[in-house]
Amino acid sequence: AILGFLGSLFVSGVFGASVYRSFWSNAERMEGIFGMLHYAAFFAVLLGTFRAEPQKFIKLAAVFVAAGLIALVSGIFAVIDTGYVRLSGVAGNPSFLAVELIFAGGFAAVCATLSSRRWSRVFFSASAVALLGAVFFTGTRGAVLGLVLGLATSAVSVVVTRAAQRRTVWYVAVSTLLAVLLLGGAAWLTRSHPYVAPLVE
Repeated sequence: AILGFLGSLFVSGVFGASVYRSFWSNAERMEGIFGMLHYAAFFAVLLGTFRAEPQKFIKLAAVFVAAGLIALVSGIFAVIDTGYVRLSGVAGNPSFLAVELIFAGGFAAVCATLSSRRWSRVFFSASAVALLGAVFFTGTRGAVLGLVLGLATSAVSVVVTRAAQRRTVWYVAVSTLLAVLLLGGAAWLTRSHPYVAPLVE
């Protein structure tokens, strides 16, 4: 997935409006190909570290979840204080907060799956629901769409994997149909919501 993402960045950079900007980006964003190559190298370092000592991943993920919860609470207080309906967090940018919430929620879900203690599973499961649910209230359409597609892709991946193990085609068909109905129904029920309406339209 990482290599595929980097490949798509290279293609879009070469055929984009400015190869220079695509490669270097700018000091504010730091999202050019040059920066992404550093993130990919950091990913390789983390991969090697966590393969050698998997428990370190749980500890780091737990810290990330805690940071996400703090950011969520600060965003709620900001809404109460300013009256601005979109969650924005201490950075004052709903888009930045949405991305942090998605990652923190994903880490919380992973921790809930890997935790051996019941109270830990309950805590991380509740955290995942709160963090991922809060993405909707940032009002960031790209983040909401990415979250929905990511969840759908993950669900299909799990279903296909289990179906391959059980060799049951009907399991794949029924589960995929239920996922489509669930996502479609959620979009239809919230079609009048100011955050969802632009996506549905």
